[in-house]
Amino acid sequence: MAVQPRNGEVMSQRVAVKICGVTDPAAALLSAELGADFLGLNFWPGSPRCVGIERAREIAAAVRSAAPRVALVGVFVNPAPELVDETAATIGLDLLQFSGDEPPAAVRPFAARAIKALRSHALAAAAAYADCWGLLFDAPRVGASPGTGAAAEAPLAQDYGGTGRQWDYAAAAPVLAWAAGPADSTDAAGNAGPSGIAGIAGTAGTAGARRRIFLAGGIRPDNVRRVIATLRPFAVDVCSGVESAPGRKDPRLLRQLFEEVSNGQVDRPT
Repeated sequence: MAVQPRNGEVMSQRVAVKICGVTDPAAALLSAELGADFLGLNFWPGSPRCVGIERAREIAAAVRSAAPRVALVGVFVNPAPELVDETAATIGLDLLQFSGDEPPAAVRPFAARAIKALRSHALAAAAAYADCWGLLFDAPRVGASPGTGAAAEAPLAQDYGGTGRQWDYAAAAPVLAWAAGPADSTDAAGNAGPSGIAGIAGTAGTAGARRRIFLAGGIRPDNVRRVIATLRPFAVDVCSGVESAPGRKDPRLLRQLFEEVSNGQVDRPT
């Protein structure tokens, strides 16, 4: 599957959108219709947005039929490698997001299509996973220093799979600058993974970016425009910000989000 530019857009100038925690085909199809580039399916049992295999297959079938350009992302937390392989094959996942405490060695076998979620915004943390297809930065852990990622508290269960908490997104600016530099590895440089998603390799918001940075955590219709316009990451990741309840995507909020995303694409910092 290759994800192609829509309506003649210059992909290098677009910031992509990932709608995560999708739990039903209707929400998946509306998100795709409005302009989502990625849809996240959560397979972590501790999440209220966790989907079973059969529901995930139902969502995937609907998306493949109506919106084949959209990439399906499986979200896992500290999974067994065998579970990742089996789930990816059964559902037909394009990308694999690791949102737990997985060390680089655990993610490396999947690096060609892996998105590693990080709560530290230190360059050293990003560099440790530089061979991954993408990196996702969420709110720092409670009591952590944004610069070092040193945690004052142990991870909480709700810290996994997305926090929904707003944070100082500008703290990711050094990582975004690092991402704009030359990539270290072939996979990080833009080659397609096993699912052939090379078409979205050029979507990075910073001209010439070689690494894909997702910003997540508390992004909603009322702040997404500024995040896109000022930071221009590869993508924004939105979940609870478009929900009426955990796991229930709100059509009104989804429409508002994509309207603001569209406005943010053409805005420039003042």
